[in-house]
Amino acid sequence: MPGYERNGSYVPPSAAPDVVGAFRFICTAGQMNYDDPILYPGVKGGSPHLHQWYGNTNGDYASTYATLRASGDSTCSNMLNRSAYWVPALMNAAGKVIQPDYLSIYYKRLPDGDPLCLKESAKGCVGIPTGLRVVSGYDMKRMGQDQPENATFNFRCISPNKPSDHHATLAEAVKDCGGSGQIMAAINFGSCWNGQLDSADHRSHLTHGVYQGQSYPECPATHPYIIPELTQQIAYTIAADDGDIWFSSDRMNGMTMPGGTAFHADYMEGWDPQTRDTWNSQCIGKMLNCSDGELGDGTMLKRGPLTYAAVQRLVTPPARP
Repeated sequence: MPGYERNGSYVPPSAAPDVVGAFRFICTAGQMNYDDPILYPGVKGGSPHLHQWYGNTNGDYASTYATLRASGDSTCSNMLNRSAYWVPALMNAAGKVIQPDYLSIYYKRLPDGDPLCLKESAKGCVGIPTGLRVVSGYDMKRMGQDQPENATFNFRCISPNKPSDHHATLAEAVKDCGGSGQIMAAINFGSCWNGQLDSADHRSHLTHGVYQGQSYPECPATHPYIIPELTQQIAYTIAADDGDIWFSSDRMNGMTMPGGTAFHADYMEGWDPQTRDTWNSQCIGKMLNCSDGELGDGTMLKRGPLTYAAVQRLVTPPARP
């Protein structure tokens, strides 16, 4: 559909003074299940904890790039984005699932032709790889181990007139909200890529650049490409009587960790190729500030009415199959 009109133009404005191009949009919550097609492919109910999904409405244990592209609508605007995104479900003290209000997704990268592309990486800036699969955040295969390299997430209060400091646990963010209000979980996936669509641990094919005395981050030699970095921000409304809140991954395998400790997120790319190429070349490539699904060429992703509060905040978790 046509994008937003600004002073006679439907093309989004420059992202300056920021130095990266941005493409972002809002999703609503989708299905819940115990499936994980990255860690437990082909195993129905194979995950040891409950997942909340966004994006492709057919995402499940058997999902692959081919199945995502072949079917399903999307909770992220429409079926032009059949990618699948999933995170552990958020629970309250009574064992109810706290459904998210919305999910905000960002893709950001240096624009095409920026000299920093070849300073920060050996082979420069490229687009999101077709069929990319990746996990970010706490590694459930190393539960109970110290893993500071996987601290790619934070929590903060986003209620009006409240502190919005980043915290490592949910309890700290809720405290900033005065015991109730809207909090946000944010996680990023890194932008340095080694050229592979997956890896043995489903995460090491992407990593973050490191500052080594210079004013810009540098990718390791093993990861010579820069791709648009994916960031997911998930908003939840917390009530005073929710008590201790925790993600489903925080309470498993006999362990009880502070709420938020084991937060992580999974991503399987499933974009309509032409649509993905448009926002990559126009929004990111030309350093535009594309919001709400604007594609950078004067059009935007069509979507229905969007709410910023869960239709039903608390639900009973589904039974394990």
